[in-house]
Amino acid sequence: MKAPLHAILALAALALIPLAALAVDQKPKPPSKREAREIEKQLKARFEYDRLFTVERRTYFNDSSAVIGQPIASVIQKRGAPSRVVGDGLGGKIYAYDRVHSMSSGSVYALFEDLYVDANRRVIKYHNGTRGLGGNLQREKMVQMKTEPIPFPGKNAAEIAALLRAHVAARGYMLQYSPADQVVYRDFKQFGTMQECGADLYGKVRVTATPRDGSLEYELHVENFSTLFGAKLLINDNDDVASEGDVPFNHFYLVAPENARFAYPEAIYDHKKKLLNPIVNDRFVAQADSYRNELLALALKK
Repeated sequence: MKAPLHAILALAALALIPLAALAVDQKPKPPSKREAREIEKQLKARFEYDRLFTVERRTYFNDSSAVIGQPIASVIQKRGAPSRVVGDGLGGKIYAYDRVHSMSSGSVYALFEDLYVDANRRVIKYHNGTRGLGGNLQREKMVQMKTEPIPFPGKNAAEIAALLRAHVAARGYMLQYSPADQVVYRDFKQFGTMQECGADLYGKVRVTATPRDGSLEYELHVENFSTLFGAKLLINDNDDVASEGDVPFNHFYLVAPENARFAYPEAIYDHKKKLLNPIVNDRFVAQADSYRNELLALALKK
């Protein structure tokens, strides 16, 4: 990683602080020398924090990319036999690899890798982490948005499911492994720029749709990311996110840390919940509304 170049990019973000101020009170002013030093300090701290996050996410991305789409027979040939194989409840199987470790306290935990395999015996999902240490590794931080059922008058569940699959294909969304009575798909795109929002913003959205006769119930889960450093984000078929060249990025912070306000110009609120960035707030609302609006339009199709 070429940290010096990225550090320069971080310092260049100083020029964007007035933009964030403009979004709030229309009266931006250049920082004083003291403020400029504080901003530089905060940006350097954020750079390092985001760099460590990026390294972690690259590991996830590479681990899953190495096995997704591979025949399970090839994976077993390289890794050896799994610890166990269980059904996934959807017609496929989970090949679990556990490496058990003992701690000096006497407690036991396991590092695990779970490979989800479909009926064609190919790996379609990968998950790893720890068992026995107070919770599993959290690869995703998806936030569930509030949704309401959408009427599809005159259409049965099978017809609605067919419309959804055609919609997913037309939009270029990724259709995901799901129970027979659901249609699950994922989208990933940039929805905000540094010039407009204070940072480049990316969103991973998963829609879990359950067709009923005459209506559609759905869940909308969102995981948003931001970067001050010009990162171009990537996503693989396992929904793991990384950046080109490992340029630093991180999860989006809705609330700016109290001691690092200047380093998070894209944050919507300060630590006292005061509105800082209405532009980003509007983008978030529009992000969630866009997927509901697509489904509402789909319901009107003959």
